Amino acid sequence: MSNKNSKCSICGASPTVARGWCNKHYRRWQHHGDPNFTKYVKSSHVPGTLEHLLENVEWVDGPLETQCRVWTKAFSAAGYGVVGTSPQVSYAHRVAFELHSGKPIPEGQYVCHRCDNPPCTNIEHLFLGLPIHNSTDMIDKGRDRKFRKLSTDQVILIRADTRKNTEIAAEYGVSDSAVSKIKKRDRRSND
Repeated sequence: MSNKNSKCSICGASPTVARGWCNKHYRRWQHHGDPNFTKYVKSSHVPGTLEHLLENVEWVDGPLETQCRVWTKAFSAAGYGVVGTSPQVSYAHRVAFELHSGKPIPEGQYVCHRCDNPPCTNIEHLFLGLPIHNSTDMIDKGRDRKFRKLSTDQVILIRADTRKNTEIAAEYGVSDSAVSKIKKRDRRSND
């Protein structure tokens, strides 16, 4: 319940909506589980040293033999650690890679994760690659939903198949709409 006379226990704004918080902090708590959640770090610069970057990470177990060094501050919608302020935001793993190597990341290259953990900044888990390397790595590890059910050969066979979509869908274990979209070349669907 809103209380027009009370002030937010975090920022002092009036009125409070619930839990003693203003609407902004209450919504942050609803969506992110933390009333102080911010999408971006409120610093005005990207960390200039590896030591500064390491102040905002913690070690956690991951899929590899060595632990992930996970960024703990702000995250993108895709789960990557972000540093800086909008619109000057960088991904934490890219900053870590550049600080460690002492060189900028070459144009058109990605910093990929061996551990498949987006906020990880452990240099041992990062490698440079072209977009095709990143996509191949993702497909090989089964992380892309679009490529899990059907191979390229199967998509070609579906496009050439003259049977009803329901029959084709039943054979390949996909939906009728996926078959329709594959035939129309809307997208490579594997619903």
